Amino acid sequence: MHLILFARRTMRAALLPMPLLILAGCATTTASVGTNAVACSAFEPIRWSKKDTDDTIRQAKEHNAAWAVLCMTDHDRQAKRH
Repeated sequence: MHLILFARRTMRAALLPMPLLILAGCATTTASVGTNAVACSAFEPIRWSKKDTDDTIRQAKEHNAAWAVLCMTDHDRQAKRH
């Protein structure tokens, strides 16, 4: 009987911090360098040629649009318009 009570108490004590551990997994963290800065330093717009297929050109344009949203500054966007 004492062993069963001990096991129950131990189980409760072990399960008590579980919600805190689960919530900690949902926490957002911030890096000292923005994640966009890291991605933008590693990637650049893709160029294509007339020899590429329509699908390849479409994919390159999609990549470049995403790159522009993440990496271009307002100054870059204004300079591109003029």
